[in-house]
Amino acid sequence: MKGDITDGILYSHFSDVRDIHWRWKNFTAQELSSNGGGEYYHHEATLDAAQACRDALGLPMVINSGHRSWLHNIAVGGEPRSAHLHIALDISLMGHGMHKLFTSLKRAGFTSFGFYETFIHTDMRLGRRWYGSHRARLQWAPVLNQETPDIML
Repeated sequence: MKGDITDGILYSHFSDVRDIHWRWKNFTAQELSSNGGGEYYHHEATLDAAQACRDALGLPMVINSGHRSWLHNIAVGGEPRSAHLHIALDISLMGHGMHKLFTSLKRAGFTSFGFYETFIHTDMRLGRRWYGSHRARLQWAPVLNQETPDIML
């Protein structure tokens, strides 16, 4: 499956990514690595979707969290089976319209979303959705009420 987050390559350090032709002009292995400077999980489908979203937005996307080593995931209170243990993106809402960011992520190919007050979590697992808090649910409700349902033929 193209978007399966388990089909990537784990590097012990982001600087070990030398054998890859890097085609994602707005992202670096370092910013997507665990704690911004450690272990890195390379997943081309996620990077392709992130770059497509970035191109559609025409604005920078600040990645708060990408891959997490198991130790970093524990340290930040992450879920034991977090998608961040492979690759997921927590993208800051700062400077973005929430509806435009969400819609651009969906169109780029992301399928799972966690809605928080200051960021949106996204990954390529089969469509999961959740809220980080009651306040986040209230904040995102107007955005998600505008959502156009997927039409299957």
